[in-house]
Amino acid sequence: MFLKEEKRVSKTRTRMLDYDHDHDDKKERGWRRGSVFPYIASFALIAVLAWYGSAEDYFTWLPEVEQERLTVVPIPRIKSDSIGSTKEFFDKYGDQVVIVENEVRHHPASKLGWQGLKDLCGGGTVHTNLYDPNSTAWGGQTDHVQMLLGEYLDKYIIGESEELRYVGGDTGMPEFCPSLEFYAPIPRYVALALSPMDGLLVNHDENCEASAVGCEKAVLIGQPETFIGRPGTMTELHMDAWLVPFWMSVYIGRKTFRTIRYEDSRTHLNYYRKFARAEKRVYDNSTGTYVTKQLEIFNPDLEVFPELENVKVYEGTVNAGDWIYLPPATLHAVYNDEMSWALSANSLYPALLDSFVDTCVDAGFAANCATMVKERTQCQGEIETPQDLRSCLVDHPYFRKLLSRYENGESRDMLLHETHDFPDFSSWCNAARIMVASYEKQYSKSFSEYVEAAKASDPSFVSDEESARMHVQWRTKQASLGFVTEQCKQAEMV
Repeated sequence: MFLKEEKRVSKTRTRMLDYDHDHDDKKERGWRRGSVFPYIASFALIAVLAWYGSAEDYFTWLPEVEQERLTVVPIPRIKSDSIGSTKEFFDKYGDQVVIVENEVRHHPASKLGWQGLKDLCGGGTVHTNLYDPNSTAWGGQTDHVQMLLGEYLDKYIIGESEELRYVGGDTGMPEFCPSLEFYAPIPRYVALALSPMDGLLVNHDENCEASAVGCEKAVLIGQPETFIGRPGTMTELHMDAWLVPFWMSVYIGRKTFRTIRYEDSRTHLNYYRKFARAEKRVYDNSTGTYVTKQLEIFNPDLEVFPELENVKVYEGTVNAGDWIYLPPATLHAVYNDEMSWALSANSLYPALLDSFVDTCVDAGFAANCATMVKERTQCQGEIETPQDLRSCLVDHPYFRKLLSRYENGESRDMLLHETHDFPDFSSWCNAARIMVASYEKQYSKSFSEYVEAAKASDPSFVSDEESARMHVQWRTKQASLGFVTEQCKQAEMV
C-alpha cells in the first residue's frame, strides 16, 4: 500500500495552460468546404426537418460566406478491427488526427446510460461551465460551478433545463468516481503512457530504498477527464497543456471535432503558444469604437482572422462507441451534437517520444511541456536543449520500462490503476483518496482565509450571497471526498 507519505507537486490539470497572463481555471458548426447548396434547397431541407420537430437545431447550420472561405476536410476514419497492433497504429496514424470507429463500444460504459451513470457516480463532484464567445478563458469556459454529478444529470440531462451548462473537463475520474475505471478502461493504443502527476506517494517499507522503482507511485487524480453536455454545449479552439497527445472515448451521443495540425498553427496561428484564446482588437464602424473579437472556429470571422484561410481544418463526428486520437499540440474545438458523455486524457506514449521532443523544443518549451516532464521524472538540472528533454525521459526507469513493454507488444485495454502501475484497485483508490483529501484541505484553508481576509479589509467585498455560494462549493467538495472514500472502502471489503 502506497499510503505512507505524500510528496506534493504543483497540481496539474489537463484542461488549461499555465500562461503568464490571468485566465480562468479552467458555433455554430460550419459546413464543409464545397457543400454550398442553393438557398431554395436549403429552405426545403429545413421544412422537411421541421416536420420532424428538429428544424430549430438546423437554423444555426446555414452556410455563411465565412465558412465558404475556410478549408475544411474530413478527419480520417478507420474501423477498430483494421489495426492489428499498437505499433501498427502509431506507424500509420501517429502524426495525424484519426477516428477509430467502435473502438470502445465493448466497454461496459457504453451500456450504462444516464441512469446507470447516475447510480454509479452520482455522489461525485463535477466542475461545470458555460460557454461565453467573448471570454478569454480556456475554450471560452466561464461561470464555473461545482455540483454533484447526480444533481447535474437530474437538472441538465435527464431533466428539462435548457441552460447550456457543461461538465467540460477539470473533473478527473479518480477524484469523482474511482469505480468508473471498471466500466471505462484505457484503450489499448494509449494504455502504456507517461502521464502527468498531481503528487507522489512514497512507501517507506524497510524493503524499499529511497526513489527505488516500485517504492514511489505517481498519482494523477485529474485524468481521465469527464465531459457531459446537452446539444449546443461546446469547447472552442484551444491547445492542451504540455503539448502531449490527446484522446477521447465517447460513450453516449455525438461530438463534432474541428482540429488544426501543429504544422499549420505554428506558422499561421502562433498566438496559441502563449494565449488560451486568440483575440484581436478591431474597429467597429457601426459604433465608432474598438471591440475585442475572439476566434471561433465553429463560427469563424475571416475578416478579423484572415489567417484561418491559410490553414486546413479537419472536421469529424465521433459517435458513441468511437474513439479519437490527436497528435501532440493539435489545436481542437468540440461541439456536442447530442446529449453526450465522454472521457479524455493527455499523456505521452513511447511511440511518440521523438515527435513530442521535437514539438516541445520547436514551440520554445511552451505550455509547460518541459516542466511536466521534469516534475514527472524528477530529473535534475534545467531542461534547455533537445538532448536535456530526451535524456530526462529515456534515463527515467519508468519510461524505459514503458519503452520495453511497447516494443514487446504488451499494449492492451487496461484498467486505470494498471496504467499507473498499482497492483490493485484498492491501493490505487486509496492513493487517489489521499490526494483528493489533500486538495480538499487546501481548498478549505484557502476558502476560509480568503473570506476572512476579504471581510476584514472590506466587509462589502464578499457579499452574503457570494459567501453562501462558496460555502456550497466547499460542502460539495467535502461530500465528494466522502463518496470517493466510500468507494475505496467497498473495494477493500470485496
